[in-house]
Amino acid sequence: MLGRRSRADHKRTTDHTRELRTGAVPSNAMAIEHNADPESLQRAAAAIDDLLVKHGYPRDKVDSWWNSIYPGLGGRTPLQAWRDGNHELVDHVIRADYARSERALEHLQADPQAMKEIDFKIAELKEIYGF
Repeated sequence: MLGRRSRADHKRTTDHTRELRTGAVPSNAMAIEHNADPESLQRAAAAIDDLLVKHGYPRDKVDSWWNSIYPGLGGRTPLQAWRDGNHELVDHVIRADYARSERALEHLQADPQAMKEIDFKIAELKEIYGF
């Protein structure tokens, strides 16, 4: 389990993450060159943000994605890997995660019983939490 970070640490990380990710770029414009200039890297990081949001990640939680540890990044966060220059690896991790999600969705949609169970669970949660 990760230790709690101080507010100052969180603010520094969040501020740096936002510095890396400025501007708005369509998600299909994310082609990361090996020796890209800082501006291109900022656009690529912004495209990752847009890709996360486009596929259901809440915009206010995007920083948490950048600060979550991933085994595919050698136990680092996407932000650490990005800072270390492993831009293509970060791009690969997000695309692989998305592809797995798409395959899981296709599998669930093909299984009517699984969809009924999900619908039942959603209704149960709505009743419990009143939403």
